[in-house]
Amino acid sequence: MAHRLVRNFKLMRVQSLCRKGKYDRARSITRELLSENPFSIGYNMLLADVGLFSGDLCSAKQQYTVTKEMLEKNPPKSKDDEAYYSAYLDFRVLAIECHILGSTLPPWDDFAALLNELDANRMIKRLFQLP
Repeated sequence: MAHRLVRNFKLMRVQSLCRKGKYDRARSITRELLSENPFSIGYNMLLADVGLFSGDLCSAKQQYTVTKEMLEKNPPKSKDDEAYYSAYLDFRVLAIECHILGSTLPPWDDFAALLNELDANRMIKRLFQLP
């Protein structure tokens, strides 16, 4: 139980650091978490998010793509969690591709609302919620 609380604190800390623009520290904590569990879908998505928020779009897109492949090879037990992860990853890759190509992203707020309505683990939804 204590390990779970420490892990959840670290996850929330990464998000807080990103909001403050402290991407190097956020990346360091995320890599520490990944060293403990390199195949974690959540940790890999978080690393991609740190890259995205720091403006490193190529790295973020690559990490989202790797994470999507991991998800397809080893899906979580919950189909709801799998669907949520998959939709989130697809959206992030699409958004990055649109930005790189200079094209307009379709109305993302509608997509965000649909994604946020999907059933999934509460912690997953808290960590990976679209604005």
